[in-house]
Amino acid sequence: RFYNPISPPVVNGNLSACFACPHQPTSTMSNASRIEYSEKYADDVNEYRHVILPKELAKTLPKSRLLTESEWRGIGVQQSRGWQHYAIHRPEPHILLFRRPLGTDPQSGLVDPELEQQAREEYKNQFGIQRK
Repeated sequence: RFYNPISPPVVNGNLSACFACPHQPTSTMSNASRIEYSEKYADDVNEYRHVILPKELAKTLPKSRLLTESEWRGIGVQQSRGWQHYAIHRPEPHILLFRRPLGTDPQSGLVDPELEQQAREEYKNQFGIQRK
């Protein structure tokens, strides 16, 4: 199990049910074209997303450790810079969980203090939260 301060949408304990593909992919489609990406969600520290891999691709991945950026990019996951594979959801190992700090510049992968402040303010305004 994993702990996530902001839980992704789950239907009957199943993350992938929330992002079901409306059609079955054909066998000629590459694995990379069959990878699905969630919308981003956030808390007051990080933004998150999850990536759903074809199950046959997921079976080839290490089961007991997180993937490095070069590994997840090597299997065809495409996203901007700064994302870190941070947890394994054991019931559904074909779903990769990613996070990055709020305010991360998507081109450099580094936290921009100005972007970070803007993102934190947006989060507070959206949820009416005042930190002590």
